[in-house]
Amino acid sequence: MALQIERFRPGIAELCRKYRVSRLDLFGSSVGDDFDLRRSDLDFLVDFVDTGPEGAADRYFGLQESLQGLMGRPVDLVVRRAIHNPYFLDSAERQHLNLYAA
Repeated sequence: MALQIERFRPGIAELCRKYRVSRLDLFGSSVGDDFDLRRSDLDFLVDFVDTGPEGAADRYFGLQESLQGLMGRPVDLVVRRAIHNPYFLDSAERQHLNLYAA
């Protein structure tokens, strides 16, 4: 999937600017050998620009829905600072592909 994602980078960058994302990574099976083009969803790890709680839910769900529309498949969106399990965070950060950084 990593090679196929390149064609979506311009659209991803546009969405990240629109929803005030500071960093977006693809992780999990999406960047590994386990990815099944017919069945797999896409797992994204996101950092938003800190603008306070006002509009946070709109940005989160707007980004998730927009990524699903762009990519044409289900999207799991995980906010990095909401991860409290250090093992999960370590795993996500070990195997990822950075798609956007402001």
